[in-house]
Amino acid sequence: MNTTSPDVFKGTPSITVTDNRGLAVRGVQYNRTSATDELDCLITRSTYNALGQLACSADPRLFDKGLSNLSQRQSLAGQPLRVDSVDAGWRVALLDIEGAPHKEWDELGTTRRYVYDVPLHRPLAIHEQRADTHNGAEQVTDRFVYGDSEQVDDNLNLQLIRHYDHAGLAETTSINLTGQPLVQQLQLLTSKTDDSDWQGDDEGAWKDALAPEVYVTQWHYNALGVMLTQWDAKSNRQRSEYDV
Repeated sequence: MNTTSPDVFKGTPSITVTDNRGLAVRGVQYNRTSATDELDCLITRSTYNALGQLACSADPRLFDKGLSNLSQRQSLAGQPLRVDSVDAGWRVALLDIEGAPHKEWDELGTTRRYVYDVPLHRPLAIHEQRADTHNGAEQVTDRFVYGDSEQVDDNLNLQLIRHYDHAGLAETTSINLTGQPLVQQLQLLTSKTDDSDWQGDDEGAWKDALAPEVYVTQWHYNALGVMLTQWDAKSNRQRSEYDV
């Protein structure tokens, strides 16, 4: 039987059922593998809390087993505090007074702690502690460095200019007046197997962990902020033209 025949798809609509708040509480799909088969009715069910925030979602496979694909609880501002997922496991977040994550725990035994500056409350560092590595010692997986008044000529004052992350360093050396990057460069960790750990306050020591190769990407934009040209780290050039 030809499964691409139009008869296979006859009478197989996708239906969305909403409650009186306009929230999708059911997603109904009718499927068959051949035109002579009976239709299978597959229902995805979603529930919401009093504020209209998604609380639980179950697909046709798990609902009959009394399980959910996703369940979560939010703060009064709608930010997730606990999320349980069949794919990613559970995750719990403790938010600070600004509504930003202060500490997180997950099913893998990982604890993350976030550090911010004062008074702008910009992220400065992410500390991570994993039960299965480094004897449970805390590592600094991310560092964030911001521009100051000395870099105003490149429009970098108060902007994120360097991000030390799991892969290495991503640095922005120039942006335009609308905040789009003009030049970015990437340096990878020297080690291909070790995890990033940006301990201490000496940025020079952080750079010692980086390979010497620098991969640069550049962009040009028109007056509307639309990209015209991009040069990537392999010297490939992409040029875009637009009509009026």
